[in-house]
Amino acid sequence: MDQSQPPHSPLSSNLVLLRPRSPSPESPSEEGKNESLDSSIENDVGEDQREKHPRAPPKLALVPSLQTIHVDQELHVVLEQAMQALAADPLLYSKGDQLVRVVVNDGTPRLVGLGTAQLRELLSSRAKWMRDDPVHPPAAVASALARRGSWSHIREIRALTTFPVLSSSGELRIREGYDPNSKTFYAGNSLVSVPDEPTLDDAKTACTRLLDLVSDFPFAGEAHRSAWLAALLTPLSRFMHDGNVPLIVINANMPGSGKTTLAQIIATIIGGGPVPVMSCEKAEPNRKELLSKLRGAPAVALIDNITARFGGPNVATLITGRSFEDRSLGHLKTLSAPNDTSWTITGNRITLAQDMARRCLHVRLQCDAEKPHLRDGFRYPHLMAHVQEHRGELLSDALTILKAYSVAGMPEVALPPFGSFEEWSTIVRGALVWCGLPDPASTRHELEDDAEEGVSAHALLVEGWHQLQVEMAREEGMTVKEALAFLEREPSTAPLLRDVLDGMKRGKAKLDPLVIARRLREAKDRNVGSGKVLRSIGSPKEALRWQVIRVAGE
Repeated sequence: MDQSQPPHSPLSSNLVLLRPRSPSPESPSEEGKNESLDSSIENDVGEDQREKHPRAPPKLALVPSLQTIHVDQELHVVLEQAMQALAADPLLYSKGDQLVRVVVNDGTPRLVGLGTAQLRELLSSRAKWMRDDPVHPPAAVASALARRGSWSHIREIRALTTFPVLSSSGELRIREGYDPNSKTFYAGNSLVSVPDEPTLDDAKTACTRLLDLVSDFPFAGEAHRSAWLAALLTPLSRFMHDGNVPLIVINANMPGSGKTTLAQIIATIIGGGPVPVMSCEKAEPNRKELLSKLRGAPAVALIDNITARFGGPNVATLITGRSFEDRSLGHLKTLSAPNDTSWTITGNRITLAQDMARRCLHVRLQCDAEKPHLRDGFRYPHLMAHVQEHRGELLSDALTILKAYSVAGMPEVALPPFGSFEEWSTIVRGALVWCGLPDPASTRHELEDDAEEGVSAHALLVEGWHQLQVEMAREEGMTVKEALAFLEREPSTAPLLRDVLDGMKRGKAKLDPLVIARRLREAKDRNVGSGKVLRSIGSPKEALRWQVIRVAGE
């Protein structure tokens, strides 16, 4: 460990209090003296004279073992000394743009962001504050520290984990506390048993046991079963690399098939229990919802029962970015958070936005029962209780797969590229294919085929616009207004475009030019497979001309 950093210690009940146990700020002798004086006043002074003898406020006394900070120095000097004092707290860390502390509520460890009031209390327990006499830490110092954004001397933390962390070298850290290499704090109580040098046979045996756990689920194929196992390994591999991880999509053809249970099995093995679920009735959660979840730094996040076509710029940024930011509600300040969370969505017959399918790991359930929720005869009738009881063994198996692959030197396996997720692909896909399982990423092509429906609509729009462009003899393109005027004057022209535009009416008598313009913007600059690309010409503040050109080489 870096000797310049403060030592860490295992998690204990005495350390998780916001104010660590320390000597009283009042000396025992002063405290006893004050109590004696108060008693004398109460007994010897009459009721009418008590106002003449007001009780003096107790004076602050120094705690000899703490650093002394004089508040009459330059502010930057005081802040530097305050950060040095805070660095001695083994449970205080910096995470993104905030200071956080490890606390335990009802036996569950979590990271809590510290505001000005909490920081001021912590400062009072970590240093002696002096002017002429001992004083409380100035509120201005606590406020400046809370808003500083970066802190010298204070260790950075990526995440608090409830599972042992595997490093990029394959080293498994099983000791509770802070690890400076991975910048994680392990606060789990799981009993894991992983060989120092597991073999390929050990990894294959672990795969068999984990897949046996979900043998009652109607996976659409072996590749989908492999994809579920990849979803389990994804959060465990998070600190073996610095790349992105795909969005996990657990899709079912019928309600009651078990999609949410599959997600919660992963959450229970990873974190010791089910995770709270997010709901999303629109195409995607808003940025503030996503940022709020990330600032809590969960290992796994679950958006359950998607109903609408899912995807958009917020989720696209989330899945392919290592950090996420948004403006604070009601303020101009921008907040940010590292993204070390593995995101999962579940739903029935999920469809994705066109650019989302390539960012996903797809697990599909195909249940042919008329009423899936009435099925019986399960191998594990009390499945979640079984997972809780055997969590240590299941977690050990998952870690064994990853460590065995790392110990073996991560042998190269023939895998098609998975853009934006190269590191994850090398570790997780590589480990499972090395163990003889189907490529878990091969299932995403089904999602891509479903998303192609939107691409096909774009292709028809581009082809129809080109047809109109030829009939109008307007090689330079035309505006929406010009196109609609021509179609009204020449009712027999451009039949393909007319069919496409009729689909945009949605029961209305007339076409809305704004709707047409929006669809054109969605289709522009895409090679939709016909060798033609739609371009916009001009300024967005004016009426754009839309021109279809042929792509060179097509």
